[in-house]
Amino acid sequence: MHFPKTLHWHSSQRSPEGLPEKRHHWTRGKTAEKEAGQHEDEKAPKETLSASVAYFRLCQYSSPLDWLLRAVGTLAALGAGTAYPLMTIVFGDLVNDFNAIALGLETPAQFRHSINHNSLWFVYLFIGKFGLLYIADFLYCFTATRMTRRIRLQYLKKVIHQPISYFDNNTPGTIATSLSTDTNIIEVGLADKVASVGQGCGMIIGAFAIAFTKSWKMTLVVGTSIPYILITTMIIGSIDSFYETKQQEKRSEASKISEEALSSVSTITALGAKDKIVDNFRIPITAASHLSMKIGPVQASMFGNMFFSMFSTYALALYYGTKLYSQGQIKDGGIVMVVLFCTMLGSSAMGIVSPTIPFFLKAAASAQHVLKVLDEHEEPGDTSDETVVINLGNIKGDLMLKEVSFCYPARPTTTVLNCLTLSIPANKTTAVVGPSGSGKSTIIGLIERWYNPAKGSMFLDGVDFKLLDTKAMRDQIGVVQQDPILFNDTIFENVLNGFHGGQVGNLSEQEQQKLVTMACVQANAHEFIEQLPDGYSTVVGERSSLLSGGQKQRIAIARALISNPKILLLDEATSALDSESEKLVQAALDRASRGRTTLVVAHKLSTVEKADKIVVMDKGEIVEEGTHASLLQANGVYCRLLHAQALTAPKGENVLPEDKEAEMELLTVRTSQLKPAEALKPGQQCLSLDSELISRRWGLLRCVFHILNNNKKVLPGFFGGTAGACVAGALIPLEAFLFSKLVTIFQLTGAHMVERANFWAGMWFVLAVTNLVSYIILWFLFAVVSGTIGRKYRAGYLRDLLSQDIGFFEVTGNTSGALNALLDTDGYDLEAFLGMSLALLMIFTIDIFASGLLAIAVGWRLGLVGVFGCFPVLFLAGYFRLRMDKGSQDRCAAAFLESTRFGSEAVESMKTVASLALEDKVLERYESRLKAAVLTNTKRTSVSTILFALSDCLDFLALAMVFWYGGQLVSKGQLQVQSFFLIYMAIIFGGQGAGFIFGYSSSITKAQAAMNRMLYMQSSRPKIDSQPTKDVEQTTTPISISMSPAISFQKVQFCYPTRSEIAVLKGLSFEVMQGENICIVGPSGSGKSTVISLLERFYKPIAGIILIHGKNIQTQEVEAYRASLGLVSQETHLYQGSIRDNLLLGVKEKDVDDKRLFQVCKDSNIHDFIMSLPEGYSTNIGPRGLSLSGGQRQRIAIARALLRNPEILLLDEATSALDPESQTLVMEALERVGKGRTTISVTHHMEMVKRADKVLVIENGRLVESGTYDELVAMKGRFWVMAGELMGQG
Repeated sequence: MHFPKTLHWHSSQRSPEGLPEKRHHWTRGKTAEKEAGQHEDEKAPKETLSASVAYFRLCQYSSPLDWLLRAVGTLAALGAGTAYPLMTIVFGDLVNDFNAIALGLETPAQFRHSINHNSLWFVYLFIGKFGLLYIADFLYCFTATRMTRRIRLQYLKKVIHQPISYFDNNTPGTIATSLSTDTNIIEVGLADKVASVGQGCGMIIGAFAIAFTKSWKMTLVVGTSIPYILITTMIIGSIDSFYETKQQEKRSEASKISEEALSSVSTITALGAKDKIVDNFRIPITAASHLSMKIGPVQASMFGNMFFSMFSTYALALYYGTKLYSQGQIKDGGIVMVVLFCTMLGSSAMGIVSPTIPFFLKAAASAQHVLKVLDEHEEPGDTSDETVVINLGNIKGDLMLKEVSFCYPARPTTTVLNCLTLSIPANKTTAVVGPSGSGKSTIIGLIERWYNPAKGSMFLDGVDFKLLDTKAMRDQIGVVQQDPILFNDTIFENVLNGFHGGQVGNLSEQEQQKLVTMACVQANAHEFIEQLPDGYSTVVGERSSLLSGGQKQRIAIARALISNPKILLLDEATSALDSESEKLVQAALDRASRGRTTLVVAHKLSTVEKADKIVVMDKGEIVEEGTHASLLQANGVYCRLLHAQALTAPKGENVLPEDKEAEMELLTVRTSQLKPAEALKPGQQCLSLDSELISRRWGLLRCVFHILNNNKKVLPGFFGGTAGACVAGALIPLEAFLFSKLVTIFQLTGAHMVERANFWAGMWFVLAVTNLVSYIILWFLFAVVSGTIGRKYRAGYLRDLLSQDIGFFEVTGNTSGALNALLDTDGYDLEAFLGMSLALLMIFTIDIFASGLLAIAVGWRLGLVGVFGCFPVLFLAGYFRLRMDKGSQDRCAAAFLESTRFGSEAVESMKTVASLALEDKVLERYESRLKAAVLTNTKRTSVSTILFALSDCLDFLALAMVFWYGGQLVSKGQLQVQSFFLIYMAIIFGGQGAGFIFGYSSSITKAQAAMNRMLYMQSSRPKIDSQPTKDVEQTTTPISISMSPAISFQKVQFCYPTRSEIAVLKGLSFEVMQGENICIVGPSGSGKSTVISLLERFYKPIAGIILIHGKNIQTQEVEAYRASLGLVSQETHLYQGSIRDNLLLGVKEKDVDDKRLFQVCKDSNIHDFIMSLPEGYSTNIGPRGLSLSGGQRQRIAIARALLRNPEILLLDEATSALDPESQTLVMEALERVGKGRTTISVTHHMEMVKRADKVLVIENGRLVESGTYDELVAMKGRFWVMAGELMGQG
């Protein structure tokens, strides 16, 4: 049907279909010319946004109120910055007073009066600066939180309205990380760091204004140091930023490798692949450590150059100031001090600004990432320029795909659908079956409008999809996917999410509960939900971790049914259910399908034989279609698929009720994990790695000593760096000595004054050069030490984690994401501490002790007051600055933790969000969480800003106390003027220098925790150890392998470590002879997969023994034992890299040639597909192998297991993701390669059960029946009932 470009159907008109008056308006109003222009613009290359432009563009997210508040904050910051320049005037007067009393120009009484008066000015400056700084910091933090709230909301809004194809090139994980991390970094860069820049600017303006007023000549000469500092700092900073960016890229690359491994640790363990994973991990980590060795000297140059320029300026000021003073162009020495201090304050304002530079650089880089997303246009195709009005209540649901061709954006060269024409009649059930990769699920993706066809058209009731609003259309569709995603919310809210549109807000709680309950009853979920402790209020956990697969699937079905959709799409909707649940849910779905258009994609043909039409696909085309009966008569492809699943078995007559007891007990215990009272106690079983019992196990010095003792090769570099730190620390008290000479030089006159001034100016320059050299040496050496140790311990950390028992990863807090985050942050904290932080702490320690001893030795009265009165104040000021500066991002992350979790979960579940049309609901909930986070953060900021402002002003009080008490001692003749200035400078320069340097060091607490965790994991020995232990109960009589059972379970009892109250296996006993093919069947939760886990030694039984050829498996070396096993689990894990890399992951590459590799892949029915790819076995399959279909991934996993040439083959639903034809081929291959091997299969597929030599029926942790297929059917017991259900018969 053709519609003109500007067609409008108004209430007085009727559509060609005769649709009535009540309508939804879907509007699109652009002309064809604009559309063409838009496409041209999209084709034009976009310019990359520079970091600086990106940062300043963040201001567009400010409201007028934010602009006003930030303007007030700027004025307050500028005012706070003038405090130090004003202090120089007071200091200059004090210098004149001290020189006057030394020369006898003032009486002691006059001197004390002047000292008292000027000391009070320090107190006034403290009060003024504290008030202004608090206002500036608070206003900037407050407005930054408001701005980033808008950025976060706009970011999520932009992302969740992108088409699903957008996520093929932009992984949800990357977007979620950007939403959490980048926005936190941006907030830090917009907050109090800007106030620090304003304070620095105020200091520069005030300092030079005062300096030029006092002596413009001297200011111009001494001020030449400013351009030098600015230029060199910019150059060094840009070099550092370049290396830091490169290093971060390598660390990110390493993090991806470790994340994939930790999220599939059971697969890595079974394959014995941890060494390969660690070797792959070591490559980017080594590159990052080499970069850190380059970063060290660069950062050293930044610090050393700062002190070099400062001390050189002192030398120049002393030289030129005495010259002007001797020529009478300067009135007194106090003016020289004022100009010198003001000039140095102007240059040292960089000392306030420079620590903020990394925050701005990071914020600018993050702004680039965020704005790149915010500036992106939505891809065309989701909306149309037409206006079509359709009464959704009267929609028929007639779907048509006409000559549709499609290929995924990530694989443009691979055609998935090829000129497909498919009619899906309204109010009827259409089933699509066929091999994996034939395009079945792709049809659902196109109907859901996750993607747009490359060619052809799609119609709903004769209207082209392009003319329909995507969201309104999805409101009429219910979807149940093969791998359903539930949100970390209550069961009630998860089901209610399926209720489309805004009508849900108009319903009362009782009406909502009624709808949810009805949907759950339909989906056979109501019974198990009601038996939970919290019923429908039970939280399902992150990634639905507290539900079994079948329970999760039933809730997803209820979610799809609650809105009573006109169109129902079922993509393997019952694949995760056991036979009993599958039958009941299938009956519910059959009822739900009546009166609506239903499209079913299935592998199990028993679920589609009642369909009104069955479509058989292969390689993107329809090869057959018709009813079940007509396709049987055709005796074609469908008939072969049907035969493969053996649907002609005899019918059962009776069905036993579903046994829920084991399932309910398991779920009840799982949900109890959410309650604090049930949390795992320290010392019980395994500990969470972030437990304080681990992170505070050893003190800092013991950790450092242990690490150095185990890395003796770095000791020469460490001791060399320590020597450099000693020199750098000792130079600070030497600076105090030289400064006392600078102040008192003006007590001399004439040529003698000039001569001594020139000498001490030379000493200042020598001090500057010595500082520069010592910093470069010590930092380079410590960079080598940190890089070498960091590389070793990062790789060792990952190895230790992958060596742990599986139970370790089930402890609360030891999730793959949490462990990967610790692996990254702990490695960073270790390197940062052994590099920059340790060097600065050594300098700080030597400085404070040397300065304190010098002060006490020169004048014990003032020295003791300074050391015990001022040092603690200055130390605390530095400590608080450290905590506030370094912890700013952590505080920001903590405040937005809940909103970040919610946003990340939404992004990672985009198909579910899009299918349920939850975009507006997600944004609404996200915004409410953001508002709560802003309120919490504002309250916290109002308190923390007091500490920050206080820490930046306390030195004024220290100055006041030292000058006042020192003046009293000098006036009474108990202290010489030169001694006073020496003590004063030792206390102030030493204490301030210590606080200043300490403010740069990374968190000692984090470094201590990181080292403790690494050392704990290094010494941790898993319970299932790599060394065999003697089993005193095991008989020593040798048993012949040919005569003894290959596998023997003897009264095995087991419960999972984190669910110790629930017995999973209850005295299970059975035997498997050498070469036998055994199938284990039973309902969900009966313990089938637990048998596989125990054989793989993922866990140890709590009672009973497991024998392999008569030997207790606990007495065997675990890695050698696992090498004899081949495991293919239901949950397939592949890794980023080539197909060849994944296939060879569990073997040594030299042991497998191409001939064997190809043959195994042929046996697994995957070789032809691999060779059809452009790069064959070298094809990169992307993160987690997600560029492949589920069946393709499963077949690669089977080939990977067979390449190990295992003696015992373990198959845990190994063919569950395969289509019937592939199942038959793979089962035949497994049968061929299984000859001579002992095979244990956990399966629901009857064909595999029929081919087994023996079938074990396990229920509620016990063996209830065993025998051959025919024997068990003849018994007409438990298996007979299950067999009828598995085959789709009554």
